[in-house]
Amino acid sequence: MLLAHWDNKAENQRLVCPPGAEGPDDTCMRPLAIMQDLGATFGPTKVDLNNWRRYQVWADARTCRVSMKSLPFGGATFPDRQISDAGRLLLLGWLEQLSDDQLRDLFEGSRITSFDQVTAAARNPDVWIAAFKEKVKQIRDGGPCPTAS
Repeated sequence: MLLAHWDNKAENQRLVCPPGAEGPDDTCMRPLAIMQDLGATFGPTKVDLNNWRRYQVWADARTCRVSMKSLPFGGATFPDRQISDAGRLLLLGWLEQLSDDQLRDLFEGSRITSFDQVTAAARNPDVWIAAFKEKVKQIRDGGPCPTAS
C-alpha cells in the first residue's frame, strides 16, 4: 500500500469548498478532498520506515488488487479492491510529477523525520523519498490492470 488511511471516522475525511470557489446554488467549482489524522498512515506501527517499506502496494500485482487485511483488525471495514488501469494510470500520472524537492518538503513539513520514535536513518528525508519512489515503481510495474468483469 502507498498510504493506509484506515481510521475512517467522518471527521477524518471530507469534501470542502475553498474560499472563492463557491458556485451558484450551493455548488463548489473546485471541491477538495481532505484527509486528516494520518497518524497510522504508514502502517500499524505509524512512522516506522522499515515497516512501510515492507508493505507492498499490491496484494496481487497481476490483478491490481489492493488489500488492508494485513493491518490491525484484518483491515476492519475495508474489503479488497481491484484497481482499474485508468485509476492506476491517473494516480501514477500525479505521483510521477512530484519532484525530489517537493517530496523532501512533504516529508520534512510533516515532521516525519523528527519524531522521537524514528530511527537515525529515518531522520534523513532522502530515505523516505527513496521508499516513496519504490512505491510509485510498484504502481507503475503493476499494470496494465485487467478489465473488471
